[in-house]
Amino acid sequence: MKLTKVLLASSLVLLSGSALAEQPYGDWLGTLMGSLRIRVQINKADDGKSQVKLISIDQGNAVLMADSMTLEDNKMEFAISGLGASYKASWDQAAQQWRGEWSQAGQTMKLDLAAQKGEAPVPMKKNRPQVEAIKNAKPTYSETEIQFLGLDNSTSFAGTMCVPTGKGPFPGAVLVHGSGPNNRKEELFGHEIFTVIADHLCKKGVAVLRYDKRGVGASKGAYKTATTYDFADDAQAALQYMSKLPQVDGKRVGLIGHSEGGLIAPIVASRDKQTAFIVLLGGPGIAIDQLMVEQVRDGEKLEGKAAQAEQAAAKSRKLYDLMLAEKDVDALRTKMRDLLTSGGNMKENEIQAEIKMMTSPWFLTFIRMQPQDNLAKVTQPTLALNGELDFQVNAKSNLVGIRHAMKANKNLTAIELPKLNHLFQTSTTGAFSEYDKIEESVSPLALNTMSDWLVKQLKISKK
Repeated sequence: MKLTKVLLASSLVLLSGSALAEQPYGDWLGTLMGSLRIRVQINKADDGKSQVKLISIDQGNAVLMADSMTLEDNKMEFAISGLGASYKASWDQAAQQWRGEWSQAGQTMKLDLAAQKGEAPVPMKKNRPQVEAIKNAKPTYSETEIQFLGLDNSTSFAGTMCVPTGKGPFPGAVLVHGSGPNNRKEELFGHEIFTVIADHLCKKGVAVLRYDKRGVGASKGAYKTATTYDFADDAQAALQYMSKLPQVDGKRVGLIGHSEGGLIAPIVASRDKQTAFIVLLGGPGIAIDQLMVEQVRDGEKLEGKAAQAEQAAAKSRKLYDLMLAEKDVDALRTKMRDLLTSGGNMKENEIQAEIKMMTSPWFLTFIRMQPQDNLAKVTQPTLALNGELDFQVNAKSNLVGIRHAMKANKNLTAIELPKLNHLFQTSTTGAFSEYDKIEESVSPLALNTMSDWLVKQLKISKK
């Protein structure tokens, strides 16, 4: 999680730069996890400030902007605070490369950057059989582009809706993204998670709406300053829009949330009883600060860094305790700096980058959230699915939390799905590094478990 869509859920981040013999300006190339090619463009604006653009080549040249950068004595750091990710590196004069590490979702991965030579690399086609099958198949349902306004009636959102063939009105579902600047496909490493889910459900008789997050794709609004509560408002607006469409049965419309979306769906359901049901895919059931400590520990272990796991978890625990106790942001930054300085192994620029990331509006709100409070208020039918090998949202602890918080809800189904990771792929270890290597985008087990529950719950007649 971070819910991470989540990444998590979903996305990558970067920092890059140089200071001495090698100037940072220009294009740099590197490879993350052995296969994900990263291009970093560093430009200096007229006002002398640097701008860092991260391009994930093998994710359709998806672009992210770094919101902090530090260059000092052949050291560099970048961060995208809204994703909870950072990069720090040192210049290797002999190799003419930046030697660095990328940190995200509780894991640290090697990422070296070298100067780009020649033309920019083009995206490499990945084998994603489920996505390709959808694109090549003869349509069995209608699909249209849609637009709707946010709850404030000022921000406009763009998305795609599929409607089953036959006589309606049909039950409907709104797909809610994990963390990160996700579009309506919820793309990661060439996997289009929401495309696959929407296709499957539409064939089962459920209309599906999926949209670009605010400030992403064709949707308007500011992504950088948004919090989970803002994203909950957006999901609620999508639900209300879909419920009023003539081809949709407004009394049978619910939310399907992945990762952070599994945190958002109960928020909406607890305050908007128009929500007919919710499905939580890798959603949290314990306090987010506790979840993130587990994520850091488990992530380090999966990447073969067991010796560092407990140390990293202890550091995170101390930082999160400060964030929970101190409400004044300026005072919090001072206390966090004192704590990080006392460790003795971080430079000042590294400390400042970490503080900026962790006190961003999104992360500060996120780490203080208590999912149990909203889960306890949900009276609607609920399906909670978590993967056995999910290190980002531990299945056992979070499903226990969901069951306990929703003990008054007699229509809760909570299932741990064997061998599945946070993306609901059939996995070997569940490690982040496997997401790209696995060709399956969404396990048939997860798809069928979800659709079987919906068909029964929504009383969809089988044809």
